[in-house]
Amino acid sequence: MLNSNSAKLDSLDRPDSKLSAEISTFKSDLKSSFATVVGQEVKKNIECVNLEVKTVKKKLTESIDIKDRERNIIIFNLQEGEDDKIRVKNILLKLSDDIKDSHIKYFTRLGKKNNESSTRPILIVLDSFMSKETVMKNAHKLKLMSVELSKVWISNDLTPEQRSELKKLVADAKSKEAARKDNFLYRVRDSVGRWRIVKFRN
Repeated sequence: MLNSNSAKLDSLDRPDSKLSAEISTFKSDLKSSFATVVGQEVKKNIECVNLEVKTVKKKLTESIDIKDRERNIIIFNLQEGEDDKIRVKNILLKLSDDIKDSHIKYFTRLGKKNNESSTRPILIVLDSFMSKETVMKNAHKLKLMSVELSKVWISNDLTPEQRSELKKLVADAKSKEAARKDNFLYRVRDSVGRWRIVKFRN
């Protein structure tokens, strides 16, 4: 009997045995499954890393864009003419005694002139964020300067994301005001990026 059992055990070790073949197949399938699982996890991790890199890159680009615009202003609805430079300087200098000619670094009309009835906005780059804030705090004086300037307004130079955010807040403020029957107004106030809707009596 011992000899018989020994022979059976020996048969299991032979490469041509059925069990040996099944074990070999099982090992092969196991390796394949393991490789697939590992491959999927690696791919998933790579995709997560790539998404995170894209998100960080987008935020960094937006931050740089915001920083580049923080000392800029835009003048809207100022009629175009050969004396744009002189008129722009006169407007800014009259808004505040704290604004000097040296504070105005650069200005240009935005976009291409396509017809006589279109008035392109003017981008103005000032020397510092403080100069920009001074202009913005006094921008309401424009309407008191002359009839020509009564329809002209000054705005911050906003990124597309900031414009979208501000537009939504303005729409929300209008909705709040329309929904109420009392004597309150709703307006968007505060500095760029820190906007909030405030309520005050009309």
